[in-house]
Amino acid sequence: MKRNFIKSLVMSLVLLMSVRQAAFAQQLFTVNVSEGAVAAVYNQEANYKTVKLDAVSTQELDDGTTDYTFDVENALAASYRATCEGELTEAGYLGDIESDRIVIDFAEKTETVRKSWQEASVLLNINERNRISLAVDESFTLRAYRAPWQIVNDTVSNTMIEPDFNYTVLSGEDIIKIETLSNGNAGNNKAVITALSEGIAIVEVSCDAIYVDGIYPASPKERCGIAVITVGDGYGDIEALDWDSEYDTLYFTGESGELTIANTELTAEVAAVGSTLGEWTVCSADENGITVPVSQGNNILKISDGEKTDYSVIRVANLTVNIDCLTDGKAVAGDTVTVSFDGLYQPLPKMSAIYNPAYYISDEFPEWNSYGMQVCYTLADTDVKSVGTQYNLIEKEFNCLSVTIPEDAQDKITLQNGKITGSVWGSAYGSHRFIGDEGLPPDFSAPGGDLKPISLPDIEIAVADDTSEDDDDNYGYDDSDHTVASGINKTHTRSYYSTVIDEFDDITDADGYVKISFEDKGKRNESCDFKTPLGVIISATEVPYYEGESVAKVTLRLLDALGIDYKMTGSADENFYLSAIKNFRLSDGYKVSSFGQSDGGSMSGWMVSVDGDFLSVGASDCEVSDGDVIKWQFSCQLGKDIGDRRSGGSLSQVTTEKEEEKEEESSAFTDIDGNVYKKQIEELAQKGIISGYGDGTFAPEKELTRAEFATIIVKAIALEEDAVSVFEDVKEDAWYYGTISAAYKNGIVMGMSETIFSPDTQVTREQGMAFAIRAMKLLDAEMTAAVIMDEGVSIWAISSVSYCVGSGLIDTESGIRPQDNLTRGEAANLVYNLLENIEK
Repeated sequence: MKRNFIKSLVMSLVLLMSVRQAAFAQQLFTVNVSEGAVAAVYNQEANYKTVKLDAVSTQELDDGTTDYTFDVENALAASYRATCEGELTEAGYLGDIESDRIVIDFAEKTETVRKSWQEASVLLNINERNRISLAVDESFTLRAYRAPWQIVNDTVSNTMIEPDFNYTVLSGEDIIKIETLSNGNAGNNKAVITALSEGIAIVEVSCDAIYVDGIYPASPKERCGIAVITVGDGYGDIEALDWDSEYDTLYFTGESGELTIANTELTAEVAAVGSTLGEWTVCSADENGITVPVSQGNNILKISDGEKTDYSVIRVANLTVNIDCLTDGKAVAGDTVTVSFDGLYQPLPKMSAIYNPAYYISDEFPEWNSYGMQVCYTLADTDVKSVGTQYNLIEKEFNCLSVTIPEDAQDKITLQNGKITGSVWGSAYGSHRFIGDEGLPPDFSAPGGDLKPISLPDIEIAVADDTSEDDDDNYGYDDSDHTVASGINKTHTRSYYSTVIDEFDDITDADGYVKISFEDKGKRNESCDFKTPLGVIISATEVPYYEGESVAKVTLRLLDALGIDYKMTGSADENFYLSAIKNFRLSDGYKVSSFGQSDGGSMSGWMVSVDGDFLSVGASDCEVSDGDVIKWQFSCQLGKDIGDRRSGGSLSQVTTEKEEEKEEESSAFTDIDGNVYKKQIEELAQKGIISGYGDGTFAPEKELTRAEFATIIVKAIALEEDAVSVFEDVKEDAWYYGTISAAYKNGIVMGMSETIFSPDTQVTREQGMAFAIRAMKLLDAEMTAAVIMDEGVSIWAISSVSYCVGSGLIDTESGIRPQDNLTRGEAANLVYNLLENIEK
């Protein structure tokens, strides 16, 4: 789902205003920690400025744990932190807690969820060389930042949590001394460096891992911050490179990399940064300049002009190039291959109030459109680019290039002029070096602009001689596994399977024929396991049918005839749902073990249409007629990406004209005429998201339980039910076991404690709002915050209620009433508005 960047900025401003203007009543919040641990709560007064709150009470309990209780005025800007010797620091946001108490037991901590694309680079407040110049007895306060993008609760309110930092003197322990300081909710993110004697010192700054709803990893060695401190005379700036030590990365492939300095009047040495500073290597020079050999990670470049000496930090990365969709290691002229990279780094971090890598905005502001960070190459005179992304260029699906091999290509092709390009909405790069202790508000007047490109090495792709001969039935492949094929990484325009099936020749008494096809051309989401649409899997194939048979029946007849396995719920005669097709082949013979619901994200699965109309009845309830064209299509966005535009469409369900006529003839329920939510109730009922009672009533004023509303949310956003529950009171034989498990697994619901969910307890309005907002976050939907003045809102629910009201999800005509129980009619309205917002 594309982000409207301008709208995000406006939402940020609204939220910041609400944080400062809303008169929240102070509430008590308790952090319970295991024996030996310490808890703290912090209030964020501005970006990069947090203040520790004093505990109003500290109580040791009989079980050895300790309660730390805090008086918190505004949960939207508050975070908690628990530390224990020898354990990973655990932290989080008060606005995400569904009660006024959280229990942190380090002894039972088993979660290992990892925020995989968070590369954890460390940035420092020095200069583009990462060099500090001091006189003896002079001091400098070094400030460290974790990047790219801090640990924040969301992209709107940006309540930040920082990890703990460490300082290691790699060289020159007798030159400087370091005194570390803690600023806000981090340990040692500041250090006072004092010069003791003349010379140079090298300091490495790293950050620890921290657990915030998953593990944010420690900084890897190659992305630690490096500070070069020069003390005394004889040092100064020498302009030799257009290089920023924290922005630029020198990429190389193969065994080693080289940096070229064009100035032949200088001398240069280089040392690699390891556990200590390596030996200095004198660099060679010729008429073209100085060749500097560099190693993976951080390198220190030492340059001299005969009078003074300068130092720069050079970050270097060994790039792995992946070329897929090859046959026997070569590309075929006319085919499309994919090129992706392991080892890239995000050059521009997202940093609240400073940097925001630009991304696609909308047609409303065409003059501001940008496609964020991209990998770009040229092939002959043609530009080849990856998709635009803001935050995670390092993942292969975002740095992937689709390269069409020219028809006249021979021997090899070369991708040239490689670079990472991008643009930024916000301050110019380097602004993080000037953040003071007072923090920063958002800078809405910052103009932004294009970023300096970062060079990438050339890529050669071998091209095979075109000697293959196609076979009409299987395109030259037998029925064995093809380990050399890589068809999963390209979109196929033809089917591996023949459209003529001998088995059907034996059916002579059929009442007619239908045409059935399977294809995957849906637009991809970030969470998709199959990064490129597969394309045509089964071409339109004639399948015989008998009178009265359903879409489900003829579909299974085709799959059985082709030897394709499948996973389904229900049966061909009743409640049929095609979850996945299994063990099928793509056009180049590549075998796919399974492809179905959730493989393209939480809103993905197989949908079916008949003669172009998507069904709203199950495939087992739709009878076929002679000549019907049945198309199974894989959707990643509940049908929106493949032409089904109905809000919140349910997977594998479609509406025919006859069904629409039936729906118009009668109301769904006997007791909703005149109800303010009649439209919402009927539409959700038609989609199978909600249902009534056996007597034909809906009971819109009846209250729901937590289990019932969790189930409605799971159905609404088409989550696949799960089979693992962490709650003692959610039993395997309960009707809600699968839906509550799915809702918990996807972060939509939380328990009343770590082991208790209370499924049969009525769900309050603020709990229902929290469920809905977490679903919107899961689907990356846009949200707007609002100023709320209701003092009855629980501290943990303030953020969710603010978003719910601001995004128009809840009816507030009679007030927010956060502690009232949610009625069935109100629930229908909330979910209906949720789906409307997702479609925006």
